[in-house]
Amino acid sequence: MFYPFLSFAPTRAPLASYAILACDARTGAVGLAAQSRLFAMGAIAVCLWPGAGAVVVQGQVDPRQVRAALRQLVEGQPPEHALATALYADRHADTRQVAVIDCTGRSAVHSGVACPPWSGSLVGPGFVCQGVLQGSGATLGAMATAFAQSSGDLGERLMQALEAGQCVEGVRRWPRSAVLRVDHGSTGLPAVDLRVDDHLQPADELRRLFALYRLHTAPSVPDDLLPIDSALAYELQTILHALGYLRTPINASYDEATGDGLARLLADEQLQHRAQHGPWIDRQVLDYLRARRLRQR
Repeated sequence: MFYPFLSFAPTRAPLASYAILACDARTGAVGLAAQSRLFAMGAIAVCLWPGAGAVVVQGQVDPRQVRAALRQLVEGQPPEHALATALYADRHADTRQVAVIDCTGRSAVHSGVACPPWSGSLVGPGFVCQGVLQGSGATLGAMATAFAQSSGDLGERLMQALEAGQCVEGVRRWPRSAVLRVDHGSTGLPAVDLRVDDHLQPADELRRLFALYRLHTAPSVPDDLLPIDSALAYELQTILHALGYLRTPINASYDEATGDGLARLLADEQLQHRAQHGPWIDRQVLDYLRARRLRQR
């Protein structure tokens, strides 16, 4: 549901943050990634609508302004019009940053004159980097370079850009929350909607969650398959015993009981799509099961 725009008056100094919005015009995929000192940035400062585009507001964040701009995109208006409409009704637009992108790669940006130094935007083909930062625009440059040089799906490229921005000196010290949202358009991949609301290392935690997303939504690839030899069979049996999925003695052999126990465990962990026929295991699944056992201790 959309609501009429009502302006928020500035109440405190803007909190440092940075974001990247991007699209793939070939598939209609659109996404965003952001990191901020603000608590729960992903809940109040970003919006994405499949087939329309994405909006991020930084500086003095107004969640209703985010929705106001997105509504224009959903109605088919270009980013410039969406941005102008939101700013026209905003008495405190000079305290905010806004970035808008649609699914064709068109974008529009705004940095208010009252935003603190350094505040700015960097627009490239199919993406926008924007931030209210401490120091300089080096963070945005690092993000833009990482995104332009990256490959893979849009979610992975956005994560790499976010991590590149974090590597700039001083940035790692202040973030509190992070968000990654992607609609994959015509590719058929499941949507990504991940948030870290309060964490000492939010980008690192977001990477962990994104790895879990891929583990639970993507199939195994041949390069990740490992043959289960006696050493690996012993390790798997130890894990299955510890988690209550194997009651027969450990014999370092991938026997029927071990295979059945592994299949039941993967089903309970919603990983049955990565189960293998015969004595093979997905490397990503093995890493997950090792961590799962450590949590059980």
